[in-house]
Amino acid sequence: MDIVDVAVGIDKFTYPMYVNAKRPEGNYAAVRCASSKNPGFDSQRVVSNPDDSDCLLFITEGIRILTFDVLFSREGDEVVKFDNAFYRPDVHAVMAKHKFAALNKYPTELKNISLETNWEIRTGITVEFNVIRKDISKVDEMTNAKVSGIFVDDNKINVGI
Repeated sequence: MDIVDVAVGIDKFTYPMYVNAKRPEGNYAAVRCASSKNPGFDSQRVVSNPDDSDCLLFITEGIRILTFDVLFSREGDEVVKFDNAFYRPDVHAVMAKHKFAALNKYPTELKNISLETNWEIRTGITVEFNVIRKDISKVDEMTNAKVSGIFVDDNKINVGI
């Protein structure tokens, strides 16, 4: 929403779609995240936890392609400004703040009867952004465990310590 507001030059011009809110008065843009795709495999690593020596941190990090529909209540200057804004430094600064990188944009497919009926949309632009997503999970570490028994390693039978 911040990116659209800066692109069109109007504060609070953009509203989230499908949050059970009353439709805004006047001209506005409604935004929804239509999809999140992982185009590949995430990297994984295990590191020591600086805050807790009894557990490790399992870190998963990867690229996501987020697709947003930006739907305008009317066709006007705001649509043109938004469509042409992705080269402007002020828009780049907002994208950098949110760690978004623009990949693609194209007209939104508005053949969805729900969009036309519920939001009275006049035009839309779909934008794809590249973002890095990172997830950190704590993993308990087992220390000083004694193992006994027999185990097979490389077709050799070994006795545990």
